[in-house]
Amino acid sequence: MAMNALRRNRGAYRVRAGAFNPRDYLDEVAALEKEWKEWVSRGNGESWSAIVLERNGEPKLPSYGPDSRLWALARTLGTNIRRVALARLGPGGWVKEHRDINGAVLTGMLRFHFPLITNEEVLFRIDGVECHLAEGDIWFLDTSYRHSVRNASQVHRVHLIVDFDSKSEAAQLLPAKDLRDYVHQVGYLAACTGKALSLLGTPRMLLHRSRQAYHALVKRESATL
Repeated sequence: MAMNALRRNRGAYRVRAGAFNPRDYLDEVAALEKEWKEWVSRGNGESWSAIVLERNGEPKLPSYGPDSRLWALARTLGTNIRRVALARLGPGGWVKEHRDINGAVLTGMLRFHFPLITNEEVLFRIDGVECHLAEGDIWFLDTSYRHSVRNASQVHRVHLIVDFDSKSEAAQLLPAKDLRDYVHQVGYLAACTGKALSLLGTPRMLLHRSRQAYHALVKRESATL
């Protein structure tokens, strides 16, 4: 797919092509086989698992650290890293369309994918555009856009995912924002606000809950008199 098509949707942007050799890291990935944890449930997807390797510069596994090649790969684009994880999608696996609050640029985070093992039949769809993230490339993904992924191949797709703080050097690799980016951000904030209000409930429900809390407080205070 042409890069300009991906650039128009703003959700997926290849920052470097052929940036690394995935084979250099497969032995370290294989050594972590027992660490995989299921990552999605409740009908949100199938065969999706992950290993959190690092949070805020602190390794989470004994085999991962400054001497690890994966540690060095995660720092290809800069430092000031919030989280590093491996994500695996099994054959036939999928994740339904959704948004990620923690992967949004507005939250001060920049998310980059380093495909280590994949197949042309693994397709990522973001903002209505379908693309394949090839092995050895580095991609920036703004997951505040609606996105999904499906693995129609017979391989386990494995990506290294690195979340940088927006003040990291990695921010310099991204294109300048334009009107469409700002329009999206307004829409995203509106969607988040609507979701928060739906979780709180209707005004009548909020009033009812407030009254319940008030009466419970009065009852408790009366019991102490």
